Amino acid sequence: MIRALGLTRIHRHGGATVTALDGLDLTVARGEFVALMGPSGSGKSTLLQLLGCLDTPSAGGYWLDGTAVAGLDEPALARVRNRRIGFVFQASHFVDYLDLADNVALPGLYGPGPGPGRRRALALLDAVGLGERCDHLPAALSGGERQRAAIARALFNGPDLILADEPTGNLDAANAAQVLDLLASLNARGLTLVMVTHDPGVARRAGRVLHLAAGRLAPAPGAAR
Repeated sequence: MIRALGLTRIHRHGGATVTALDGLDLTVARGEFVALMGPSGSGKSTLLQLLGCLDTPSAGGYWLDGTAVAGLDEPALARVRNRRIGFVFQASHFVDYLDLADNVALPGLYGPGPGPGRRRALALLDAVGLGERCDHLPAALSGGERQRAAIARALFNGPDLILADEPTGNLDAANAAQVLDLLASLNARGLTLVMVTHDPGVARRAGRVLHLAAGRLAPAPGAAR
């Protein structure tokens, strides 16, 4: 599903150069649930942005289900983002004046979402346990409800891949467990998930845990070298 070879991202600020990713190689099979861990500045979020076509590498190759993503122009990258990838961020980024169903249906404005927008949004909200909250504004929702709604939005266009950046970072233990249960159930139905987290307990819900350090994959802390 995902293959990255020599993936490199260099940022230049004035006269300073920062290497966020340094020749990273990564393979994720279709249907895997992978957690990315590492200290702040290790390259986790940069990697997720590259995998999600929100940024482009300075060097190296990235193939998504056989498509060479690194060579695509911006309109083609936008189509990949919209049709093949769902995003769940630590902050839900809802439109405050739209109700929950209309927020979940927003990806359909930019792509070929299957079925009429609001009807599909209502079905997805039912699936994540929020059917009765469909006409509420985002401000009326709890943190856990917002994240479950964000997952429903990520699913709207039927993606092959879900990328989640600290999806439980702002949640208490009970709400975090609900969100993780939901992600695990999606993975059990065949969706590929890549999740960034700082929490070892959250990472253990994934099928495979990868550690990053200084822009490269590294052995797990305490592992034999």
